[in-house]
Amino acid sequence: MREEITALDIRLVETINARLRTVEKLRRYKAQHGIALFDPDRESWLLEHLTRTNNGPLSEGGLQELVEFVLGLVKRELADA
Repeated sequence: MREEITALDIRLVETINARLRTVEKLRRYKAQHGIALFDPDRESWLLEHLTRTNNGPLSEGGLQELVEFVLGLVKRELADA
């Protein structure tokens, strides 16, 4: 089971890195077109969408915490880029 957990952790890091790369592309696009970088409505939509599609065992509260963490992490990482 340890190997399976390690493989999942690697996929998690790969997924976060892919999200960072994609958000960086979006950031450049928005800057070129004069669009605000952060969209609170989109962030709310994302949480609602993930809540509807989450089949557990991650709780709704855990999902909210995860989404808030990932969004904050991405913002911090890209602020330093």
